[in-house]
Amino acid sequence: MTLQDPQPLPPRQIVDTYTEQMYYQKNFEALEDLVADSMVRHEQNGERVVLTREQLRERIEDFHDQFRSIHFTSRKVVEDHDSVAAAYEADLVDHEGQIHTICGFCLSIAVLIRFLFGILLTMTCLALQTQ
Repeated sequence: MTLQDPQPLPPRQIVDTYTEQMYYQKNFEALEDLVADSMVRHEQNGERVVLTREQLRERIEDFHDQFRSIHFTSRKVVEDHDSVAAAYEADLVDHEGQIHTICGFCLSIAVLIRFLFGILLTMTCLALQTQ
């Protein structure tokens, strides 16, 4: 997938592709095609954090450095033609073998407006620590 593709991916597939490319394939170059520059995160303390693609890449790389294994499970997905909301759980195994479980919520709204540069995608995530 590239921004030049005539048919953009539906929002659900964007979220699934993001998870696959960032956490399983470690293909950070795909961020340009999947996430707007910039994206908004809502932290568990209610703080709103705006990240550029480069900051997001650094955050994901740091995440990979912290954990030797990362596995996401979708718990509930609600979608329509231009947006998707997904509740997820992630099991993270650190380098000592301890399992950490987090849950979160991802809302992706594909603003399917073609600019000279392609599609604008905004993604808002809320992550909650459960263990």
